[in-house]
Parts: sequence; structure tokens; C-alpha cells
Amino acid sequence: MRRLRDFISFFDFPIPICISLFIALVSVIELGCFESCGLCGEAEETNQEAGDFLAKELEIKLKLEEASWTPSWVKAQRKTEIPSTEVLPTEVLSKEAQISQVLIPYRPDGGGKGAFYDHSTLQRLTQHPTAFDPTEEEFQEFVEFAYGADLRIPSREYLHPEQHGLLVIPGRVREAEADVQQTAREQEWIRKARRRGQPILALCAGCWQLWEAYGGKCKEVRDHCYGGGMLRLGADGRTTYNVQIHGVRINRDSLLEGTITGGRGARQGDLVLMVNSVHWKAADAEDAPASLSVSASAVRLGDIHIHTRQGHPMKPELATVEAFESRWGAPVFGIQWHPEGYNVDDDDKHKEKDSKFFRPLEQIQILCYLVQAGDAYCLKRRMLRDLNRLVERVN
Repeated sequence: MRRLRDFISFFDFPIPICISLFIALVSVIELGCFESCGLCGEAEETNQEAGDFLAKELEIKLKLEEASWTPSWVKAQRKTEIPSTEVLPTEVLSKEAQISQVLIPYRPDGGGKGAFYDHSTLQRLTQHPTAFDPTEEEFQEFVEFAYGADLRIPSREYLHPEQHGLLVIPGRVREAEADVQQTAREQEWIRKARRRGQPILALCAGCWQLWEAYGGKCKEVRDHCYGGGMLRLGADGRTTYNVQIHGVRINRDSLLEGTITGGRGARQGDLVLMVNSVHWKAADAEDAPASLSVSASAVRLGDIHIHTRQGHPMKPELATVEAFESRWGAPVFGIQWHPEGYNVDDDDKHKEKDSKFFRPLEQIQILCYLVQAGDAYCLKRRMLRDLNRLVERVN
């Protein structure tokens, strides 16, 4: 938790200190010490093809502006008192804090349906705008699918690269598991993010891409894929089909633990949550990359109703990897379940609301803390860009 706070709070200095830091960094740059930092090398990255699409996209966005919606939080009452040290999305992520875009590689599942789910849930829960990288055909497909919906059309990733914050690698349907083009697209974004020091959140099948990008291997797991269907959006914009399948035990002193608890310090017993589950593979802990550590594993919970798959009772395999994180550097999280599948009012509406292991706001906090890390990354990129410009003027 301290590593995440340090990453975020580094940019909260008073103006005089920032000026002094600015001058010091200029001196360092003049000595050539930033040549080994990938942030500088890519801070000014742009796509030369942007001009071909810019006029058309601006025209489309103007037409959609009246139908677009700025997502807002629904105030939710907690069952327990919230310590003053805890950071909640309603208190922190106001419109003024929307300084970065959540970058989500486009996934073509269902003719834009998968991408619509990704951007709708992330916009609604984090109060941040999003960006993506569709082809021209995929962009038109997405616009047609999303027209009239409560969604702000994401920005094309090449238009404002300096505004990118958190990188989210989404899941995918089973039919798209072997999609070579999609895999190449996600692996390229992961490669760039690692070079830049960009925070990463990989969800469900996205975990496999992240784990393998670091050199790990994945394996099949038993009864972790709910047979009743994937999570989806209802007519009111809330996530539905959020069926809880098994529990996860969060490792003590992990960054994930601090993220979920808000850094509240010592607690009694292990932190256990019930989670949804629609995956059929998981990271293989026996082949863990040196720079990643397992932060959560699957456990059985008596509170959860036993579901069936193809007519047989589900008995989820235990002790499988459910989450992992980076050991150092920018926060990098792989979450095997779907924290974006929870709603802020699930404490009152979800059928599991009476279980002490059902904690939707803690799930959503995973997203919001990482988005804050994305804000810090974005500020760092902007500062380095301005430093480069200042050095060019001095020289």
C-alpha cells in the first residue's frame, strides 16, 4: 500500500517545491541522464495517420454529444462506518480529478458489445473518460452499437496520448481465446506500458496475457466458469448476471490487500471476499515470473449457493491463482474475477447482500485506486514532456 501511495502522492508537492524540482530535473536532463528512461523516449508518441480520421471523428462526436452522458456515482450507504483514512470514489474522483483517460484495447466481441461493456462499466465506476484503439471499421461498428446509450464515446488513442493513464486489459469470450490479432494487440500495449512504467490492470482472460507477457504460463482450472452466461449490462446501465461462484483469500501485506482495505492497517483474520467467476484458465503459480507475486487464491465459502454447470454441481478448484501483482515499480494487477461487475448499490439490491463476504464497494475500490495511479502516471508524463520542451528552448 505504501508503494501505491508513494506513486500517487509524489506529485502533490506545493508549487515552490515543484519549481525547484523542475530546475533540478532540467539539469539532470542536460547531462543526458534521462536517456535510459522509456518515459521520455515515448512521451511525444503520436500516430501519423491521425489526420486521416480526425475530421470524421470530430463530426461524429459532435452528433453524439447531445446523447452522451457524463457518468455519475450513485450515493450508497455502507453497512459499517467508513474510517476517515479510506478513499472512496464518491469523495475523490470528482470531475476535477479526471486528468487521465483509462486506455482499454478494443475487443470486437459481439460486434462492439464487449467493448461497450468495458467502457460503460469503467466510465461509470471510476468517473474517468476512456480511450481505445479500434480500426476505422471497428470504430464505426462501436458507434452504431453505442448510439443513444448512456456512454461517452471513447477517444481514439492516437489523439491524446499524453492523457493516457491506467491501461486495462479486458477479458474475452471463449470463442475469441485463440484470436491471434487480439492477442498481438494486447501484448503490444503491455510491452509499451512496461517500458513506460504505466500502471496496468488485467481482468479475467486479460490476466493470462499479462502473466504470459512477463514469462509465466497458464493452466486449465475446473468449475470456475459459470455456465449461466457472462456478466452483462441491464437497461438501466447497471451490471447484471453477477453470480458469486467462490471465495478468494487475499494475501496479507500485499498491495491488493491495502488497495481493498484502504490502508486501514491491522485486522483480525484473513481478508476473504466472494467473487464472480467466468474463466476456464488461470496463472500457473509453479511457473511464476520473478517480478510478479501471487496476491489472492481461490477458497470455498459456505455462504455461496452451489450452482450447476451442464446439469452437474459446480465444485470450483481450490488454491488456484486469483490475483497477482508487481513486486516493484508501477502498480501492475492481474485480477481473475470481474471487480467492474459490481454496482455501488449492490449492498441493498444483490441477493448476496446479507453475507459478510459480499463487499461490492471494496471490489470497486480496486478500480479506483488503480485509476488514481494512472492519474499520477499521466502527470509524470506531462511533466517530462514540459521538461523536454523547456530544455529545447534553453538549448
